[in-house]
Amino acid sequence: MQVNAVCVRNLSKRYNKLLALSELNLTVAPGEVFGLIGPNGAGKTTLLRILGTLCEPTGGEAHVFGINVQEQPRAVHAMIGFMPDFYALYDDLKVWEYLDYFAGLHGIARDQRRKKCDEMLARVNLEVKRDALVGETSRGMKQRLCLARALIHEPQLLLLDEPASGLDPQARLELRDLIRQLQSEGKTLIVSSHILTELSGFCTSFGLLEKGVLVKSGRLEDIQKEQPSRIVFLDVLEDSARVASVLAQFPSLSVTTHEGQQYVLSLTGQREDIAQLHRHLVQAEIPVVSLYEKRLDMEDIFQKYSSKEVS
Repeated sequence: MQVNAVCVRNLSKRYNKLLALSELNLTVAPGEVFGLIGPNGAGKTTLLRILGTLCEPTGGEAHVFGINVQEQPRAVHAMIGFMPDFYALYDDLKVWEYLDYFAGLHGIARDQRRKKCDEMLARVNLEVKRDALVGETSRGMKQRLCLARALIHEPQLLLLDEPASGLDPQARLELRDLIRQLQSEGKTLIVSSHILTELSGFCTSFGLLEKGVLVKSGRLEDIQKEQPSRIVFLDVLEDSARVASVLAQFPSLSVTTHEGQQYVLSLTGQREDIAQLHRHLVQAEIPVVSLYEKRLDMEDIFQKYSSKEVS
């Protein structure tokens, strides 16, 4: 029987009068890249901190690969790598010394540390800054160094809180590729971010938190299948009755919006109907620029299920 990477049951956390998490139930399967989305103050960081054994829940339980995070925190430490949104670094250490220090804390033998540190620096593209002082590096480099530290002991589960914050566009692309690589190696990742378009690029499942409540969660493909209709975009080189005539031949299709030569269509049929629509348009000699289905992404999910209230 497969053990879930994360299993949370009736998890609650209260800070005085503020209820940060309310009876939260959540499971994340091994190998998933789970996107944790929601407005500021929704409880995302609190959940990650509980999973990382950095704070205790008020009620309920949280397990990492079957281990209770409250009862056996040291066992959990060996399995997780935690990258917080705000972090403290030792500015007077060299980059390699910083990683070497944490490698030692994780019990990595001294004669193996240099090789391990060099591997991690290469992974986050910081080899050229190996001998630079941490305090002299940019915010983006510090962010990557923090990620290297989270990876130094090869954890099974990575908890990344806003990992793209402060990174330039190129570094964000490198981060996306690294996350995909880590998933291909069998690691599980929980990534909290407000950059929803980037999460859509690598997440396999998600959870939407609002005011400490899990509003919606699941695999993206399952959520997409739940939708009653498909959104199809059509762009042609003419705006005429001939286009309307072809569209009228499909009873499962309706025009949602129409601006000039561009159409947004709602289709309750199958993907084969899109191919059939294309064939009819070509046969009618209507010049088609593009015809494609818009699959539900993170932004669409947030817009659809979020109450839009600020937490």
